[in-house]
Amino acid sequence: MEIGPLIKLHRIKQNMTQEDLAAGIVSESYLSKIENQKTDASPEVITLLCERLGIQLNAENEDMIKEKAEEWYGMLYEVHNADERRQRFEELETLFKANNSDHEMLFEIQKIRFFWWKAEYRKRRSRLNV
Repeated sequence: MEIGPLIKLHRIKQNMTQEDLAAGIVSESYLSKIENQKTDASPEVITLLCERLGIQLNAENEDMIKEKAEEWYGMLYEVHNADERRQRFEELETLFKANNSDHEMLFEIQKIRFFWWKAEYRKRRSRLNV
């Protein structure tokens, strides 16, 4: 994933405005250009923005993240203990908040399936208890 959209994704997830993120680092208009891939920022600027967002650019954990994410994706399509599925989800959320990963977009997509599954599970349980 390109760095601009990744910065934008994390900024939005943290309910930060461009003004909040850019303050003291770059202008808001320059941040907009970075996020929309209209310019390439210097590594120093990218590092400062990522530090403010609390994300790391290194991919040291990439293989571990990929493995854990793929296990969790499989859990969404197979019968598994609901608590185990939820715990794995929370672990992945923590990993993705702290690391820059190429797998983050796929994780966000799979989250939709997870939340849909939770809603369906609750509906089924409520029908059985009636």
